[in-house]
Amino acid sequence: RGMDPELVGWMRNLRSFLTYGIAVSVNTGLTPAWENDDVIRQMVALCSDILLEGLPKRMDDLRQTLELIPLPVRERISGIKLDTKAE
Repeated sequence: RGMDPELVGWMRNLRSFLTYGIAVSVNTGLTPAWENDDVIRQMVALCSDILLEGLPKRMDDLRQTLELIPLPVRERISGIKLDTKAE
């Protein structure tokens, strides 16, 4: 509400890009993280919120959602070894 209609259109396009990327990942078996419907729903909603509000305002939500993804999968996706003590 109250947003520039052009920006709303861009957000819809960006969400469709995200959804397409998830669909490709699921169909190709790229990552088992996308086999969990709750993770898919939360990530799509979170990405939409991040697009609207900016990542700094949604960092806690992102961290909470990432906790739903098994650590080895998160490490493979991010390409870095995660410090489990920091979580």
